Amino acid sequence: MLTVLCGPARCGKTTQVYERMAHGCVQTRRQLLITPEQRSHETERRLLQTLGNRAAEYAEAVTFTRIAQRVLAACGKNADVIDAGGRVLLMHKAYARARAQLAYFTSPDPRPELLTQFLRAVDELKTAAVTPEQLLRACAGLGGKLRDLAYIYVAYDALCTTGGFDGKDRLAQACALLPECALFADTDVYLDGFTSFTRQEYDMIAALAAQARSVTVALLWEEDAQLYAEQHKTLHKLRAMDAGSETLFLLPRPSPQPPALHMLSRSLLDHTAQPCELEPDGVALYEAATPAQECELAAALMRDLMLTHGLRCREIAVAAGDAAEYAEKLQLACERYEVPLFVSVKRDILQKPAMLAALGGMGAVLDGLRPDGVQPWLKSGMCGLTRGECELLENYLYTWNIAGAKWYEDFTMPPLGYGRESERDGQTLALLNGLRAAVARPLRALSEAMERAETARDLIACLTAHWEHIGLEEQLEARIDELERAGARREASEYAQLYAILLGALEQFDRTLGQDAMEPRAFYALLRLMLSQYDVSVIPPSLDSVIFGEFGPLSLDNVCCLLVLGARDGLLPKTAGTGELLGEPERIALEGEGIELSQSSEERAFSEQSRICHAFASPTERLLLFAPAALDGGEECRLSYLIWRMRRLLPRLTAQNAGEALRTLALTARVPAFEQACIAAGGSGGSASALARFSAEDGAYFSRLRDYAAAPRGPIRDKARVRALYGDTLRLTPTRAEALSSCRFSYF
Repeated sequence: MLTVLCGPARCGKTTQVYERMAHGCVQTRRQLLITPEQRSHETERRLLQTLGNRAAEYAEAVTFTRIAQRVLAACGKNADVIDAGGRVLLMHKAYARARAQLAYFTSPDPRPELLTQFLRAVDELKTAAVTPEQLLRACAGLGGKLRDLAYIYVAYDALCTTGGFDGKDRLAQACALLPECALFADTDVYLDGFTSFTRQEYDMIAALAAQARSVTVALLWEEDAQLYAEQHKTLHKLRAMDAGSETLFLLPRPSPQPPALHMLSRSLLDHTAQPCELEPDGVALYEAATPAQECELAAALMRDLMLTHGLRCREIAVAAGDAAEYAEKLQLACERYEVPLFVSVKRDILQKPAMLAALGGMGAVLDGLRPDGVQPWLKSGMCGLTRGECELLENYLYTWNIAGAKWYEDFTMPPLGYGRESERDGQTLALLNGLRAAVARPLRALSEAMERAETARDLIACLTAHWEHIGLEEQLEARIDELERAGARREASEYAQLYAILLGALEQFDRTLGQDAMEPRAFYALLRLMLSQYDVSVIPPSLDSVIFGEFGPLSLDNVCCLLVLGARDGLLPKTAGTGELLGEPERIALEGEGIELSQSSEERAFSEQSRICHAFASPTERLLLFAPAALDGGEECRLSYLIWRMRRLLPRLTAQNAGEALRTLALTARVPAFEQACIAAGGSGGSASALARFSAEDGAYFSRLRDYAAAPRGPIRDKARVRALYGDTLRLTPTRAEALSSCRFSYF
């Protein structure tokens, strides 16, 4: 029997699910809770906390992926699954096989971006349960892009059947095999945390309903059929799945939110709602100069909430329309204010030091050993040089634009440039040539091996030989040991996973395309694209930390305070991206042929708005929003239309200046307070109380700081000093003259 529990946020849907599961545990029946991938860890923890020891015996939290794995294992169908990186290689091979039939896509060697678009399109087709044959029949009369996509899909699917099966097909295969095994007989199945389902997931729910004792779905639902269109569509499909299904609409509970926050969460997008004269208790808006200042203030406010209001870190969450844009800035700010932070965002693993060390050498060779190409490898910290040696070598490379064959010749030019020669130049050049030889030796060996390579397998051998030359495995193991001793368990886990990803990726590359003729540049681009598909999985290393992520994936259960970064136009809500192969014209054309894909652009926009409304309804005490006046590059920002909407509903809501708020909040943590003390010592503002506090610890330091602040400022007028700094003659190219004119110290 299928039961659907519907209701708005905080109406008790999840509570009722756990109560039903507890009752099932008492009756010694197996209880299964299916949850989204990103919430599985938190759900498992909550399940044990709520149900106690019985949960370990009778109840468990799983995902659709784990359900599929169990069904396939029970039916003896554990074939090799092609992972995200392997799918890139198969798509490259499928394009090559289908190229003779293509009319729209004519490039002999597809760009990495195009391969990514093909994979996204195939993913959407698979989750909508559209087979290659169905697409080919539907596109027979359409031609152009869609027919080419159908040919590529057919070729890709044929390759998958011979080399394992695509991970995107796992759920569909498990659904077909489920009737053959009584894996979930006499089991109560629950689904919670979903706002919608794919076609494959609907099919699995139907298969579970036919076998399990009961299936219960908790669904966020509001009466607004436009804003919550996806949820209304989901309810309709669930009801159609089982004629005997039962739907329970739960009534809203009394809200624990302050009146203004509750009114805002209920009426934000209700354009018939009238303004009210409530005090904006629980709602605050801050205008910052830049995104960096947004993060600085957010970190300061989080520390203040913990110190003065007694909130725990796990009761605070931070959300953004584009979490990747804010992740690094927020991490730096939280480190300054000593706020534990867990970033729930997929990151580009290609920027990790381990990946820079592994791929940087080949990238430098393909770039002609130019300074910009060599720098990433030097910055990885695994090229055999210390940080100081890397900086010394980099300065020389950029001063004399060292590239190509110059790497294999002794450096002879003045290290600091013409006009700045000194007696120590000979000693410095000797050191530089030692560093040059240490860096150039493995790069030269790699370059010569790449020239002889003909196939992808040859290039893989070149790369692995380069890793042996630089001792990559030993360096990574040493770095992991160092991080574990320092207590950085998350970083150590990342390094270990990255090396395993590297080895697995090369094995798949060799197995899939090893015998294919390939140019080094094409190999490098394809390998980078392949590696970019992987993610490093890390669970929060602490039970008490602030969590940061995007609306939707971010779990906001039991959150007292929600901070929203980037409340600007285009980010709140986030504007839909472009560059998809299946745009609106293609979706309309396919719908005319009877193929319905996922949401339209209009439905996606409303779905994003509903996620924001659900997030605003989650915190029980405070909602803090931050809006930047300009981006880091100086481009001006407009406030989100949702902010204007909030101001209309709450006329007494006024924006607070982030800079003014930081003057006081900066004193709550040692590092920013010390900065304020230093500013005060210079006599240009700062905090006198912070200065008094730190002067008691080290008065001599601040005395020196005052002497420095009192020293003369302005242009250097002593000709002897100018000559000592710049030489008798300035030699400037147009590029250097332009750089000098933009120098922030040019006043001096």
